[in-house]
Amino acid sequence: MSWIVPGCGGVVVPRPAHDQGRRQLYSLAQDRVIAEQMVERQNGAMPSVQIKDVPDETHAVLRRRAALAHQSLQEYLLAKLVQEASTPSLEEVLERAGGRAGGSLSFRDAVTAVHEDRDHRS
Repeated sequence: MSWIVPGCGGVVVPRPAHDQGRRQLYSLAQDRVIAEQMVERQNGAMPSVQIKDVPDETHAVLRRRAALAHQSLQEYLLAKLVQEASTPSLEEVLERAGGRAGGSLSFRDAVTAVHEDRDHRS
């Protein structure tokens, strides 16, 4: 009898008769999967992005900004990409907001309420 090791991408191993053997097979299967993933990802390297045909002036500005930040160009651009990816786009915010239950106030009533609130502040 055999079984699939959870979290190991469908690795099938023979089912051991006792718990100690199960733990050893779990460990071996997990080690094998990790090794295969590292080879697939070029020895564990992170994914990369390459941008071609960057205008000379743009490249010079980015290099200058990286130097002012005491970073290499790669470090500077990576920080900018991480910052961009961690900030939701307008479309993502609207999509999230659209899934929420809203109030029953009409647009006209909402505008009136905002105007009244502003009048009370002045």
